[in-house]
Amino acid sequence: MAHTKTTTIEIASTAVAALQGENLERPGTFEQFEKRFGTVDVPDADGLILWDKLPEGVNSALVWTVVDGDDGRTYLEPGFHRVNRVGNAIAEHPRADAPASYRTYSY
Repeated sequence: MAHTKTTTIEIASTAVAALQGENLERPGTFEQFEKRFGTVDVPDADGLILWDKLPEGVNSALVWTVVDGDDGRTYLEPGFHRVNRVGNAIAEHPRADAPASYRTYSY
């Protein structure tokens, strides 16, 4: 019998659940993001975190990626991504569902 390693991410009681069909909606505003997920922490001096990989101990449910969109705008996408990435940010409140369940937000 093969054993598989599972990783459990502890989600705080303030976790934000995705709304049904939310990932199909147009991008939200940064103000809408802040109302749902709280303030964004960008602790590096230049304003954004730029990780090659997600560091151990970082709750992945808090991580959002700042990306350059094809339309010239900048967006917050849920989760850790590398394509078109400008940097990463940490939200105050974690996501309760898979990153693909959430909409993006204008940054």
